[in-house]
Amino acid sequence: MDNEGHQSAGCQTCGQEQHRRNGAAGRMQEPACSLPRRLVAEGLGTAILVATVVGSGIMAERLAGGNQAIALLGNTIPTGAILVVIITIFAPVSGAHFNPAVTLVFAARRETPWGRCSPSLRPSPNR
Repeated sequence: MDNEGHQSAGCQTCGQEQHRRNGAAGRMQEPACSLPRRLVAEGLGTAILVATVVGSGIMAERLAGGNQAIALLGNTIPTGAILVVIITIFAPVSGAHFNPAVTLVFAARRETPWGRCSPSLRPSPNR
């Protein structure tokens, strides 16, 4: 441990330098994982999130029996639950910015370098 009580061992996820808390705010710094690893984590997290939203929407519509309030609950609860899971899993690898708007806000607040934003904000080549 260092003088601030942080562990100085390598990251359990990628083996690189420990991701430390920054400043008095106690927020995590951007992960130090390689760009390909971060992009794969973001892509996989986004795919899981989309599959959950679509699947829970279909399930909720079929099980709600026409009650829109139940259908809304049947969609939002699984979506919120999967967000907690994928953020917990992928935050140490990529920061878990599954929406480019989140990345832009973090960059605007100077919590993420602008250089790290560009790969996740580029349009896909098949558009």
